[in-house]
Amino acid sequence: TAFVLLAVWVWLDRKNSPGRNVYLWILALGLLSTLPFFNSYLTEGHDMIFHLARIEEICAGLKDGQFPVYMQPDAVSGYGYGAPLLYPQLFLYMPALFRAAGVSMVTAVGLFMLAVNLMTAGMMYFCGFRIFSSGFAARICSLLYTFAMYRLINQCTRFAVGELLAMTFLPLVVYGLYEILEKDEKKWPWLTAGCDFVLQSHVISTAFVLFIIVIFCLVFIRQLLQKQRFFALVKAGVWTILLNLWFVVPFLQMFREDLRTGSMRLQFENIALSFLQLFQVFPLSRGDTSFVGESLSGKMPLCIGIALLFFSACFLYGLA
Repeated sequence: TAFVLLAVWVWLDRKNSPGRNVYLWILALGLLSTLPFFNSYLTEGHDMIFHLARIEEICAGLKDGQFPVYMQPDAVSGYGYGAPLLYPQLFLYMPALFRAAGVSMVTAVGLFMLAVNLMTAGMMYFCGFRIFSSGFAARICSLLYTFAMYRLINQCTRFAVGELLAMTFLPLVVYGLYEILEKDEKKWPWLTAGCDFVLQSHVISTAFVLFIIVIFCLVFIRQLLQKQRFFALVKAGVWTILLNLWFVVPFLQMFREDLRTGSMRLQFENIALSFLQLFQVFPLSRGDTSFVGESLSGKMPLCIGIALLFFSACFLYGLA
């Protein structure tokens, strides 16, 4: 990692690039957050088997002549499975193409995670700079967001690739809303791009984006009532739908089918959130129950992160 950073620094210095410090900052954040994948193996994650199978089946589908890949040809003992109809997988074509080129799964996933982390750091820096007009503030935003506890949990503990990808583009959604409702409504395509990328990453996160949009509209209700800003928001929504019809239409068609999801049983205690999990920084081992008892044994933390807790405490102290 240090060698790569040094090489890039020398190259940017020779090019006399005015943004070399920014590029190096983003590269450093991307490399450091990808360190767990710089190994000859993959550490087991909660959803790893499913997502690795998705990558492998995209590769198999492309070799089978499908594009886009709607049916996993080798799944379920060769009978095939229609998971791509319900799970967006646009960005998973990148590691799948690596696999088709003969790259090992470990290397393909490592390169994919590096690209995701570089995009996350770069996207947050771009949005932070556009909103705050400060390079320092943009650096802090990219640092805190790239190393946010829940994002790292999605990457390493859960291996929730869809949600991890969606988090990469959530700042673009916020920036697009900020432009439409507060600054220049002619920049509504930024919101369209953010919503498109989130939708092509994770369906549940798309519902979360709708919630964010509603909150923004309520907060900026006066600006929303202005004709040009209202129609800019409408245009962003219409273009988002039109650009994603190729996925939305098959998704809605399958959504109407009786998939017998009612037979899935869910116990409340498995999805309940303990108050202590909000401040728990490291997961407890299954044997460490002296402080919290059996209820939190082995469960992952849901803390917002040490950095955000620390700076929030500093902010409250300064405010007082």
